[in-house]
Amino acid sequence: MTGLVLRVAALLCLAVPTAANAQPTTPTQDIFAAAVKQGVQAWERLTAPDNAQGLPPLKEVEPAWFNQEPALREVASADGLRVAGTREGSLYVRDRNSDQVRIIASPSGGARWTIEDALWSPGKRYLAAKSINDSAVPRITLTGPQFTGGKAQVPYSRIGQPLPIVRVWIIDVATGKAVAVSQDRNRPYINIVGWSSNEKVLRVLTADRFQRVLELRAANAATGSTRLLHTERQPVSVTSLALLHGFSQRLRDMNLVRFLPDGSFIWMSDRSGLQHLYLHDAAGRMVRSLTDGKMSGFIDRLIDVDAPNRRLFARATGFDSSDPYRHKLVRVDLDRDRIVDLIEADFLPTVRLLPSRNAIRITKAEFPTTVDIVEIDTDGGGLKTLFQSDFHTVSDAGYITPENTYVPAADGVTPLRATVIFPIGFDPSKSYPVIHYIYSGQHTISTPLSPRNGLPWRLVQMGGKDFVFVIIDGRGTPGRGRAFQNYDYRRFGQVQAADQVTGLRALAATRPYMDLKRAGVIGGSWGGYFGLRTALEAPDLYKAGVLFAGAFEMSTMRVSAEPFMGCSRMECPQAYEKASNLAIIDRLKTPLLLLHGTADNDVPIAETLNLVAALKRHGKPYEFTPVDGGNHVLLNWPGFTPRAKAFFTRHLGGPEMRAESAE
Repeated sequence: MTGLVLRVAALLCLAVPTAANAQPTTPTQDIFAAAVKQGVQAWERLTAPDNAQGLPPLKEVEPAWFNQEPALREVASADGLRVAGTREGSLYVRDRNSDQVRIIASPSGGARWTIEDALWSPGKRYLAAKSINDSAVPRITLTGPQFTGGKAQVPYSRIGQPLPIVRVWIIDVATGKAVAVSQDRNRPYINIVGWSSNEKVLRVLTADRFQRVLELRAANAATGSTRLLHTERQPVSVTSLALLHGFSQRLRDMNLVRFLPDGSFIWMSDRSGLQHLYLHDAAGRMVRSLTDGKMSGFIDRLIDVDAPNRRLFARATGFDSSDPYRHKLVRVDLDRDRIVDLIEADFLPTVRLLPSRNAIRITKAEFPTTVDIVEIDTDGGGLKTLFQSDFHTVSDAGYITPENTYVPAADGVTPLRATVIFPIGFDPSKSYPVIHYIYSGQHTISTPLSPRNGLPWRLVQMGGKDFVFVIIDGRGTPGRGRAFQNYDYRRFGQVQAADQVTGLRALAATRPYMDLKRAGVIGGSWGGYFGLRTALEAPDLYKAGVLFAGAFEMSTMRVSAEPFMGCSRMECPQAYEKASNLAIIDRLKTPLLLLHGTADNDVPIAETLNLVAALKRHGKPYEFTPVDGGNHVLLNWPGFTPRAKAFFTRHLGGPEMRAESAE
């Protein structure tokens, strides 16, 4: 899940903007972006596979599922010499050093081919690829100057609406013969896991619509028939985005399952309440736990498996009671029942076992100023620093180091991590308006784990010298185990606000420079929903709200919200009714500034238009700015920062000397 944090940070701060979203940068933002870019480039240089050196780059062949993300590129074979791509819905292959393509599969029956999730077999005999038929999926209209004629129709499935029909095929590259992998119609989500070394078996993951049951299946490459290897029920750690079409790379990054040469496999599960690794034999039977009950904390991510040496490397967390998000890299010896701690840091975003299998390269981040790329041997020794990114330059340019701390949840017991972000030129003798940044999505940690997280710096850019910002990761977010993350299961919108408000009040109680009489709230995407919900649950607390690209109403959200309810509107109507923001909009006292891009295909502008209509009916104060051609990453729109700051300044004012300080 932490990989998602880096992605969100990139979208917030470092995404390549469209013309409608182009945001002028400041000198300090340029310093920050340069530090991040240098680190990313150094990592790519230090971990580039040998077979990628000197080969032509892979071509862009498809737009991404969402228009704010990078386009999809061709998929290369393991040796990098053969590539597959798509052209006008057809699937092709070519030699890496030639532009001549050969079509191996054409669209048919309303379905087109997609390169998303495609995978070559080890010997390049087969290509596993998906077809997608979205003819039954409702369309939404996007508008903007980037579209021919100013408009575009794109498929979009909301809660309860038809899903695209996705099928996995095994294609003989030489003959073009395509065999469909058999699939239960009650398992609409299907993702490619990997091939057996002999190319006879393709492994796939399938899930029901609400992701209550996840199945690992083995498909016969010749016939497409499958056999069940393992079933996981209520797999909280992989809910929603990772299984949806368009997000397969996130699922692969999670390394939920890894196979050994003999067909046995390592499976990651949170069935015990904390995520751990388990060894299964080739028939799918569990042999033993590899980490559960054998280590402090739990496994955050399986990094790599060194099959010849019968060991694996994984990232662990939850071992430090004072900082439950802190990471360590561990080595698990498969045959000796031994776990070795290798290295520890606030955050280990990227880890790579080198081809020699005797050394590991790691990005090692210590919040808030240091990101190093280091190399260690597989016993944890021989530490070498290969690259250093120094974020002190950002602080030297006028930023005060953010503070990570812990506050109690609404139960008065559970500690929640909170971040306080200070204004430029912060003076503790003054009283500052407080802006509460809320996201609260079950798939994202919002408080920064690394200096590379662009959110704190972007908020300071917005607030300048005038505002203190606060971020709180309440219950229902990842990184703390199943019970913590699953706290809001089937209670979407009903419990998150209490943690946010309790945490905010606890912070202000010990920080006299925070003036909660002048508190505002800001949130985007799901943060639009939860930001609005928090303002509705605490109507006297927030004096202004800025909500952008928001998904405001549970019943009309995209299907990615369904797994967090685990049921349809017919199965649990009361849960959906209680999650409705529009049903309680009469409670609102907070003036709102609403912004939404007309080309947003992640959360369409209709969500904000529906909220605007409800606000009008109830006579609630609001301002609405549609951004022509803007996509989901509205923080990159040039008008966002000045408009948001002006709105907050008008309603909250600026810093003032506290009376006791003046005396």
